[in-house]
Amino acid sequence: MKYVNPYYFLLIPAAGILAAALFAHAAEKRRRLLEAVLGARSRDPRAVHLSRRRRNWKHVLLVAAMLLLIAAAARPYRHMVTRRTERAGRDILVLFDVSRSMRATDLPPSRMDQAKYLLREVIQAHPGDRFGIIPFAGNAFLSCPLTADHTALEEAIADLSVDSVPLGGTNLERALQVAERAFSGAEGENRAVLLFTDGDELSGNAASAADELRKQHIPLAVAGFGDPALEAPVPDGRGGVMRGADGKAAASRLNEAALRHLASVTGGIYVRSRTEDTGIGELNRFINRIGTADLAAKDRMEVDDLFPWFLAAALFALLAAILIPERRTVKTALLLAAALSGAEMFGADKVMDLPDDPYALYEQGRRHQTDGDGAARQFYEKAVQLPETPEPVRAAALQNLGVLTHRDGREMLTRSREMLRKQQLDEAQKAVAGATEKFSGAGEFYTGSMQFSGVPGERDPGGANFRQLLLDRQEAEKLKQAIEELKQQQQKAREQAQKAQQQNQQNQQGKQNQQGQQNQQGQQNQQGQQNQQGRQDQQGRQDRQDNTAAEQTRKAREAARDLAEKAQDLQQRDLAEKAREAEKDLAEAQRHQEQNDSAGAQKKLDDAVRALGRPEPRDKTDKPQDRPGSQDKSEKNGKSEKNETADRTGAASGPERTAKERAAERKLELLDEEAGALRDAMRRVRQQRRKQVEKDW
Repeated sequence: MKYVNPYYFLLIPAAGILAAALFAHAAEKRRRLLEAVLGARSRDPRAVHLSRRRRNWKHVLLVAAMLLLIAAAARPYRHMVTRRTERAGRDILVLFDVSRSMRATDLPPSRMDQAKYLLREVIQAHPGDRFGIIPFAGNAFLSCPLTADHTALEEAIADLSVDSVPLGGTNLERALQVAERAFSGAEGENRAVLLFTDGDELSGNAASAADELRKQHIPLAVAGFGDPALEAPVPDGRGGVMRGADGKAAASRLNEAALRHLASVTGGIYVRSRTEDTGIGELNRFINRIGTADLAAKDRMEVDDLFPWFLAAALFALLAAILIPERRTVKTALLLAAALSGAEMFGADKVMDLPDDPYALYEQGRRHQTDGDGAARQFYEKAVQLPETPEPVRAAALQNLGVLTHRDGREMLTRSREMLRKQQLDEAQKAVAGATEKFSGAGEFYTGSMQFSGVPGERDPGGANFRQLLLDRQEAEKLKQAIEELKQQQQKAREQAQKAQQQNQQNQQGKQNQQGQQNQQGQQNQQGQQNQQGRQDQQGRQDRQDNTAAEQTRKAREAARDLAEKAQDLQQRDLAEKAREAEKDLAEAQRHQEQNDSAGAQKKLDDAVRALGRPEPRDKTDKPQDRPGSQDKSEKNGKSEKNETADRTGAASGPERTAKERAAERKLELLDEEAGALRDAMRRVRQQRRKQVEKDW
């Protein structure tokens, strides 16, 4: 197989890149649309009813159609064939005056340009005729033989100028003789001569030559160029005017009388070409009156084109790609409906004797739905399950299932708002979570109904409901997020307040330990510098504890303030009031801490914790650990100090410890640390008092 235009195959790489880009763009656009409609369920095959395999087949067919179109444009063929063409037409010779007088500008831009324009119009008006061109002045010759090739004729017309014939003058007799010889090989009634001239300075015996044309039944049409009343100067082609031997300017006028006589001798016509009327109409009518004859047959080599077959194959592939649906089969839709229905719709407590007629099932479901009876769901589900159910009925049943589920979700969303107004935050959170699940199920039912031809009497089933569902789902998600943020902020405020309470208790206990230690150290004057260093270390630790307690109180106050704002936004007045009350208590506790009044701060922190409530444990499955240090007092005394500290640390773990237990454990830890420091100091003092004994070697 060969190709007339094989370079079209160079478009294949560019077309492949373009197709890949279009497919990728379409896939990304579908993904965004599915995410906007279905949200997180857009990747669930049960929610998306499109077949990836069918889509891939559509892509293959589209690519095949594109390749076939490129192959058709390359014009494939098997071999060349010879075809003979025969046509009927006329043979017309044009005698074109190229003498210097044709430069005159009384017909702007010049007589010659006007004549060229008229000749082109005549040739274009008769595409089936053959034309020949004979330029003449003092002599004449055949510059373009009879031909129907308009390209060759255009080139011959463009070459016409006063330089085409070097000999000056207007020898019309010579031009007519050349025309007779050009017609010598062609006889018939389909011949004519067109004469384009201004008739100035005619020479030779034109009348006898014209009479010879008449004898051969060759009509002559004369087109005159110029003004018969006024003489026009003749340009010399260099910007000046031609002058005679006497120095006078050469002038020329149209010899209309001689041209009319010449046309009448041969039985032709005379036409004066003007700027406003070129005479093309009269010349066309003259030519059309001439009879036609079969012109010479021509053999032409042509290719046996195969591109129609490629074009037909491309159109077939394109049509197949359009007609192949991307939706899944009815069996898939049934599996989807069965998976989505669940125990709620097919539970044993709701089973009843249902008919097997899909139309009866649908009508009964409609009646139950109109009456507000929940049994309508079972009729619709049975209609969806039956294999013989028509697609419109199945689509209507799926749509109504979506309406029922959508309605349940809206009711739960309304119930969650009522719970919020009643200050029942936990119940509102559960209700809005249930509404979100209902909306997801309704969206799947609506999507299932859209894959069929439509509900009877409706063109777009579920469309309006789907748009409303998107709005309801968005509202439910916003409400759910707001409730979760409020719960998180409440838990944070509780934890921060309890941390501040514990830190203040440790700070208060530390001050008591410091005061007792100072009293004990005052009775041991022998320790001196070591006791002073211990008091400085103890004071530094106490300052750090004070700063930590103040920082925890500040964080708890900010958390309570944020909780009050979020609660006010959700109209939780009780919670907002408690949060503001806790914020005031924390502010008072912060003021007491600045005044080093740990007891007063502790009281306000206790009030704040009571207002906010205890924080919920992070992991409710953990159980309180046993306290191994409280089993037997005698066993405890027999353990080392390291084991005792470990036992107390282990007893301090567990989510159900009280504040008093944690404070007591922290107090014991501080006492252990102080006791260890005192023992180290006393050991250093004893080493310093030991006498050095010099040995005599």
